[in-house]
Amino acid sequence: MKKNLLLVLISFISISSYSQDTINKIIDECYFSINKTTMGYDNVDGKAGLGFGLNKVFLKDRKLSIATGVNVNWTNFTQTYYTTSKSFYYKNMDFKNSYLSIPLAGRLNFGDVIKYYFETGIYYDFGLSASKSGDYYSLVDPENNIYQKTKEIDETIDSHNYFGYSIAFGLVYKIGKGALIIRPETKFGDNKSAYFNYFGYHKLSIGVQF
Repeated sequence: MKKNLLLVLISFISISSYSQDTINKIIDECYFSINKTTMGYDNVDGKAGLGFGLNKVFLKDRKLSIATGVNVNWTNFTQTYYTTSKSFYYKNMDFKNSYLSIPLAGRLNFGDVIKYYFETGIYYDFGLSASKSGDYYSLVDPENNIYQKTKEIDETIDSHNYFGYSIAFGLVYKIGKGALIIRPETKFGDNKSAYFNYFGYHKLSIGVQF
């Protein structure tokens, strides 16, 4: 996967040298990312996910700029155990989600040849799809409290939207007419009506700036 990501980044840098003026009118940054879910629950283990995004940066040559865009993220996590009744429980349930994210953030820029920035702002994640899969155990012997696996779960579930805020740090290294971006970020989401009312994830993005 690392080799494929490197090839994609080289391709984008090459494209930017031929179509700089055209691209700048629409987008300023393009990147791919990996993420890991952080839920804040003891029985939830975050797994690796993927994403990509396009950003437009206003006033990007100023000390303070504004960034927005469109990002798509696929996240994964496992809930090791949960139940709502003494008659059954779920074990090792894998949850897969996809989101369309719209960020709006302020960016404080530093440096010259090697630039870096601190960014913080808000975002809204629109749930695109969600699914869960795992094992279902039923109580087969109440007197001895014995449970037995009775079926495997693999189904689509309702997706949820999350509003939240994010904190990011970016390193921008100039290459020709463009630049390479390395960007760690943490997103904190909240939705009291969702099954998991808190949903956040750490992201590491690598991309290009046109």
